Amino acid sequence: GPYNVTFKKRSTNPISLSILQEQFKIQGLDHFDVIIGLRGKEYRQIIEQAFAEFNSNIVFPFAGLKIGKMMQATKKVIASDKPF
Repeated sequence: GPYNVTFKKRSTNPISLSILQEQFKIQGLDHFDVIIGLRGKEYRQIIEQAFAEFNSNIVFPFAGLKIGKMMQATKKVIASDKPF
């Protein structure tokens, strides 16, 4: 769908929680024990709600960082080829 949709603004008409959970099932994300969230605090709640029924451990390793620092930290971890 459109890229300019956000959970932060209901006026952008984001998908529902149930559709998001269905997408997780289709993608097979409901089978992972650990989920790594790479979004900021605005999205943490929706991510936690969406995965609540799957009993996954959700980790936000860069919580509290601004988006630029979060992106740098993510790139650094990917380049190091080491798990969180």
